[in-house]
Amino acid sequence: GDAITSSRTVFTNAAVTVKSIQFDNDDTYAIAGGGSVNLEADAGNASITVLQGSHEFQTVVNLVTNTGGGVAATSSLLFNNALNLGGLTLTKTGAGAMNINNQLNTGGGSVLISAGALGGSGEIIGDLSNIGGTLAPGNSPGVMTIDGDYTQGTEGTLLIELSGTEAHDL
Repeated sequence: GDAITSSRTVFTNAAVTVKSIQFDNDDTYAIAGGGSVNLEADAGNASITVLQGSHEFQTVVNLVTNTGGGVAATSSLLFNNALNLGGLTLTKTGAGAMNINNQLNTGGGSVLISAGALGGSGEIIGDLSNIGGTLAPGNSPGVMTIDGDYTQGTEGTLLIELSGTEAHDL
C-alpha cells in the first residue's frame, strides 16, 4: 500500500514459499538475494499481482502450482533471474507488461499470454502460447529465444522490431 514512501529492495537468502504476492505501490520493489521465492497454493492457483508500479524479482522464482501473473495497465513485472515453472503453467493476464530477462525453464510446463504484453531479452526453455496478448521480444531492441513450441492465436499479436542489417527481437 501507500505506507511505504520510497523504492525498496527486499532480500531473502533462504527459500520462501507463498501463495500470492501483491504489489500495490508506485514505488519500485525488488526482491533479491541468494534464496528463492516458491509460489504454491493449497487449492487453486498461486498468483503474482501488480496493481500499480514497476516491480522485479532479482532472485530465483519457482512455481510449485499453476500461477497467474496479473499486471495492471501502465504497470510492469520483471523477472531478472531464473524463473522455473516445474512443468506447470504461468498465465499472463492484465493489460500491463511482464518481461523475462534471464532464463525461463518450463520443465515441461508452458507460458500462456492471455492479455497484456510479454517481452524481455531472455530464453524460454519450453512452450509459449499467445492467445490474446502481445509478444514483444527484446527490450527494444533485444533478442528473446524460445527453445520450444510457439503458438500464435488469432487474438494475439506478435510485435517484432526490425532495423538495419542486424537481427533484433527474434
